[in-house]
Amino acid sequence: MSDSDDDLLALAGMGSEGEESDYEPTLQTTSRTSGLKRKTVDDDEDDEDDESKQDPYPLEGKFKDEEDKAALLSMDEVTREQVLYDREQEREKYRERRYLALRARQSQAESSALKTAEPTGKKLRTSKLHELKKQREKKTRKTQRADSEDEDMEDTMAAEEDEEDDYEEGYYSDEVESRQRKSHTSDYDDKYYQDATLKDVNSKVRSSRTILSRFLFRDEFDQVIRNTFVRVNVGVSRETGQSQYRMAKIEEVKRGGKPYHLLNKPCDTYLVVSQGDSKKLIDMKCLSDSPISPSEFESYKRRLEDSSLELPSLGDVDAKFRELRDMSTRKLTDEDINKMVARKEAISVATMDSGNRVKRLARLREELQVAVEREDLGNVERLTKQIDELSKYVHADSGELSRMDKINLRNKKTNETAIRRAEKKNVESRQKQLLSNNFNDPFSRLRTNPKIFYTSAQSAQKEIADEQKPTEDTKEDAEQAARSSLFMTNGIDSVIKEVTFDFKLEV
Repeated sequence: MSDSDDDLLALAGMGSEGEESDYEPTLQTTSRTSGLKRKTVDDDEDDEDDESKQDPYPLEGKFKDEEDKAALLSMDEVTREQVLYDREQEREKYRERRYLALRARQSQAESSALKTAEPTGKKLRTSKLHELKKQREKKTRKTQRADSEDEDMEDTMAAEEDEEDDYEEGYYSDEVESRQRKSHTSDYDDKYYQDATLKDVNSKVRSSRTILSRFLFRDEFDQVIRNTFVRVNVGVSRETGQSQYRMAKIEEVKRGGKPYHLLNKPCDTYLVVSQGDSKKLIDMKCLSDSPISPSEFESYKRRLEDSSLELPSLGDVDAKFRELRDMSTRKLTDEDINKMVARKEAISVATMDSGNRVKRLARLREELQVAVEREDLGNVERLTKQIDELSKYVHADSGELSRMDKINLRNKKTNETAIRRAEKKNVESRQKQLLSNNFNDPFSRLRTNPKIFYTSAQSAQKEIADEQKPTEDTKEDAEQAARSSLFMTNGIDSVIKEVTFDFKLEV
């Protein structure tokens, strides 16, 4: 090759293989750029040096070798523990440097791969765009089934097509790539186009009986607990004889119903749950603490499909999970605690019987009198509210008693009227018999006297005991009978012989 050819190649930035390594383009770089390059090179060298270093204590993570172990064990306990502590700190620093060096190399490798694999990146973005289009089409079809306004739907589809065109035009542009990535994250989040799975429901938005009873009296409970899912007991299966459960969604919370016991505590809260387009009011006793089974989840999905409804998206589940977490982690203030205590007391009063309510009312009035004497305004206000609330139930009980008294009085008058009519009818029938001299009416009621034809076991035993036990009268009768029989057989002399005389003879 001639010198002129070499000059032309040099001007074009090319040269022979031997001269290629000596070619260095002359570019003006600032001191900051060169400093950054030197810093990068130095960091790489430091990372390689850190990784090239081996573990300073390979034996059991504490010793260098057997000799070091023997020497360390020969030390006293205080010195040995201090040395082991220092070595543990040194190994911790070694692991940290090694981890940072590994992360730096991984980041550098990923950056290099992104720069060198541009066609592959385009293919990935193309496939992702295709998947996003399919998800939008699916969402559009679902919206068309639910929305009856054709014009609004056409406008929505046109707007989505325009957004897709804009997205395709700028997707491959390096200038707007970061902007489109942000737009994709905010407006077209994949989580809101993915249906929630059974695992998501069980781990994030399933409300059990125990959890509901724990947060039942909080202010935000009624709003936060909506759109969560429960496992409801619907009875016993006729085929298997075991309890059947269904998955349902909480639509509304209703308070002030008939009190019942939830985990041995009074409760007046009911839930409106739904499965598809059907809703039902239930108490929380029939809820389960166990997770929802796959068969129950599939049954719930079929009910939604029959009702033209859909499962909540993964984004909706995550949003509801954050609300539940905020409610459970919120610190209670004194005002919140007072409200919860007041609600519990109101429910406990509603479950009392009338006697306990009267006793509690008398005790509260005594406490109110003491608070008034002490001029404790806070307790006076609190006790006054409790007395007013309890008085409502006491008056209601007295009203119920008065109604019962009225019913009893009415029944008593009815019975008296019926008795008078029967007596009057009996007198009229007797008068008719006297006038007609006919007393042989086979259908007339005859007066009879009751006779007892049996004796109780106790009276029979008493009679037997009386017969066996001789009395004084019986003895006297027996002696009299013996004298009579002796007189009849032997005469008066035999009777005189039996007579005893009580007298003393003095000589």
